[in-house]
Amino acid sequence: MAVTINGSGTVEVGGNSTSAAYVRLYEDTDNGTNYIDLIASASVASNRTVTFPDNTGTVVTTGSTAVVTQAMLATGVAGNGPSFAAKGSSTQTFGSGVWTKIAFQTEQFDTDNRYDNTTYRFTPNVAGYYQINVAIQANETGAGGVVIYSAIYKNGAEYTSVGSRDDNGQPRNLSQSAVVSLNGSTDYVEIFGYISSGTFGSGAARMFSAALVRAS
Repeated sequence: MAVTINGSGTVEVGGNSTSAAYVRLYEDTDNGTNYIDLIASASVASNRTVTFPDNTGTVVTTGSTAVVTQAMLATGVAGNGPSFAAKGSSTQTFGSGVWTKIAFQTEQFDTDNRYDNTTYRFTPNVAGYYQINVAIQANETGAGGVVIYSAIYKNGAEYTSVGSRDDNGQPRNLSQSAVVSLNGSTDYVEIFGYISSGTFGSGAARMFSAALVRAS
C-alpha cells in the first residue's frame, strides 16, 4: 500500500490486489498493542464521502453496546423513549358529580422511571407524541340511568373522555386511547373518573399505559 499527498493536500492511501486501503490506529502503548482499522469496502461503486459532524462525541457502530440516546436520533424518530404500564391493586369508589383521579398502584414496567405510582402521574422526559391507553371496569351502585366517564387529563385539565350510559346497574367497561403531545419536561398525564349521580366502584381490573410513538 502506498501513502501519498496529492497537490490539493489530500492524503491518499492506496489498496492492492488483496486488500482495500486502510488506516491503522493503535491504542495507548501502556495498554497494549491493539488497534482499530479504518478500512474501505473491497468494492466501491463510486466515490463516497463520510462527513463527521462538528461535535465532540463517540462514533456508534452496529456492533456497539453503547446506549443510543433520543438526542442522537433524527427528529420524528421514536427510538428508545419512555413507556410504562400500570394497573389497579384494589377497588376504588367514586362519588357523584366530581371528577376523581383514578389510582393505578402496581407498575408492570416503567422503562425510564417516569410513572409515579403514588400520584398516578406520567411525566415523560422525552418530547414527542405519546400513545395513551386506559381501560377501567365501572360497577355502578345506584338504580341505573346514569352516565359514567373516564378521561385522560393533561396538566390537570381534561384532554379527552369517553362515557357509557348505565340503565340497568350492570358493570361497564370503559376504554380509550389518544395520542398526546408532551414536552418532555413539565407536561404530565393522569386519568380521572366521573359519575353523573350515585356512586361507582372500579375494581382492580383497570389499566393505564403510555409509549412514545414519535419524537418531536
